[in-house]
Amino acid sequence: MDTVLSPQDRDLKAIPLIDAGADGPLTLLDAVPEHLARIIAHGEDHYGSAALRVGDGLSRRWLKRTRNPYIAEIDAVAARIGGPGAYLLNLSFEWTCTAGVGPDPSGDGNRMLRTLDWPLDGLGENLIVARHETDVGPYYDLTWPGFVGTVTAMAPGRFSAAINQPPMHRYTPSCGLDWLIGRARLWWSRELPPLHLLRRVFETCCGYDDARQVLIQTELAMPAFITLSGLAPDQACVIERSE
Repeated sequence: MDTVLSPQDRDLKAIPLIDAGADGPLTLLDAVPEHLARIIAHGEDHYGSAALRVGDGLSRRWLKRTRNPYIAEIDAVAARIGGPGAYLLNLSFEWTCTAGVGPDPSGDGNRMLRTLDWPLDGLGENLIVARHETDVGPYYDLTWPGFVGTVTAMAPGRFSAAINQPPMHRYTPSCGLDWLIGRARLWWSRELPPLHLLRRVFETCCGYDDARQVLIQTELAMPAFITLSGLAPDQACVIERSE
């Protein structure tokens, strides 16, 4: 039976698949430099150039103070951009949305579902799929040029996983004040951001059980919900991390 596409579906842009091999984020920048330029432009429109510059400076100070293992890669992205945005946007994971996981209705294996809609304009249209090669096998990362963390990815024969931002912890009746308190707590943390832990998991974990233990036991700099899907029908979970 032929597939019937709606007019909206026919207008959707193809998502580029880029083979990055074992190289870093600059490979993706070289492949689609216009994607990052559009994301930075949308970031300036959304936050304002002054706020983006201040946030960038604070983000880099925090990454340096915590000896983040990926700061050199973000430094390289920032040098390529030649302006603010690389550090702040690399610590954002409000970019992710709803996920679900469970046995495949066909009865064969497991399935993870993911919606990709964000409040920041430009992220959907500039999405790419990057294939990365690691010692434990390849994985496919749904990402953006210049972004060094992982929010949604799939490793054939191993597992798939996605990160969501949990509801903001409430300390006071004011959402703005609660947001500031949360950022102050982050400032004093020296642990990995969830985005960077998930990348490490895809680069080092051989299977579902290994990934699950690392995601449960590793301390994090901020709360996160992590959806993890393995190969068997019973290999599915949502890991709720307070930190």
